[in-house]
Amino acid sequence: MIQEGEALLSRNREHTGTLWTTLTTFLGNHHDEGGARQIILSVTRSSRIQPEWSQVEVAWENVDLVLSQITRNLERVTQALEGMEGNHLAWLESLVREVSSSISTAGDIREKLKSFIIHPQDDQIYWMTQENRDGEIALNSAPFHVGETLQKKLFSEKEAVILTSATLSTQGHFGHICERLGLEDADELLVDSPFDYPKAVLLCIPNDMPAPTSRGYQEALQQAMIDICRAAGGRTMGLFTSHAALQATRSGIKEDLERVGFNVLAQGVDGTPRNLLETFLQRPESVLLGTASFWEGVDIPGGALKALVVTRLPFNVPTEPVFAARSQLFEDPFNQYAVPQSVLRFRQGFGRLIRGEEDRGAVIVLDQRILSRPYGRVFLESLPGCTVMKGSLRELSQEIQRWIAGTS
Repeated sequence: MIQEGEALLSRNREHTGTLWTTLTTFLGNHHDEGGARQIILSVTRSSRIQPEWSQVEVAWENVDLVLSQITRNLERVTQALEGMEGNHLAWLESLVREVSSSISTAGDIREKLKSFIIHPQDDQIYWMTQENRDGEIALNSAPFHVGETLQKKLFSEKEAVILTSATLSTQGHFGHICERLGLEDADELLVDSPFDYPKAVLLCIPNDMPAPTSRGYQEALQQAMIDICRAAGGRTMGLFTSHAALQATRSGIKEDLERVGFNVLAQGVDGTPRNLLETFLQRPESVLLGTASFWEGVDIPGGALKALVVTRLPFNVPTEPVFAARSQLFEDPFNQYAVPQSVLRFRQGFGRLIRGEEDRGAVIVLDQRILSRPYGRVFLESLPGCTVMKGSLRELSQEIQRWIAGTS
């Protein structure tokens, strides 16, 4: 059995390598538009009817066959080990558990590969990703609607479930989150914040900021970041929706700010999120540039953050596989799904500024769509009441300085 197992493992490595090479080739030939950091391909019905997909299926069949043989081999090993239980060997029980776990893992891998490659489920979304062009690929899946899974595995198993967060509502109600979570008859309670937002937050909306898609936007963004950082004495965080925009901004502001004594810290360039936060707290004369995880779950205590810059409204990338697939469930995908999702992320980002009753600072939105597009009011109406100021970038920088100093 041992020699047979070693031979099977060798064959498994060979066939798995072939499968992954075949998938990588398919991804390279058919991938969706993606950034430099990641290549993405939605695997749909149309993907699976491509001639090259048959090569993927053949490679999968070889992997599945050898995994089934490995499973049978391990089952025989388990039977042999269980026959030795009367010898009271200390290591025996642990070894049996380990072999049983390997059998379970092999079965799980077989089922997931089968679902992804040959028998996709109608209620699942499938996609492949590759980090950079030379990185390893990953096979991913997610449910179209998480409500059914939550109902089956959580809500129906409990007498009561409490869902609480400061950012579950949009426009003063829970309609969007209830629909996404499959909650049809939940009791709801929306309470006011304990913070005095009109005194704590100055919401600044420039009326002379170029549109995010215009050629002049990036230059205006960089100048705004420099002016805001200087007005706030550092203590500034900028939230971005892409790594490319973050890195371009870092390159554009770093020299000017460091020349006058400010430190520029960028996620993915100058350290891990944890290291960046530690440096920011130790040296408040800094501007911190973040994306993704910095929109939520980041706590900067003690009033160390004074200016929070939202560079763009955080809409999902339309071609992102899960977002694109779930959008198809709505009659009006943009207003029924894209806007509410973005509003929730926007509120999460807004919440990075005020973390205690004594905190005071400014939130600056550098996306003129919040004023020029009809959906902009949905974002504004979803925020707590703040002191709002609209004006030119120059005027707002001066007002930010006065607000933080407590003279406004």
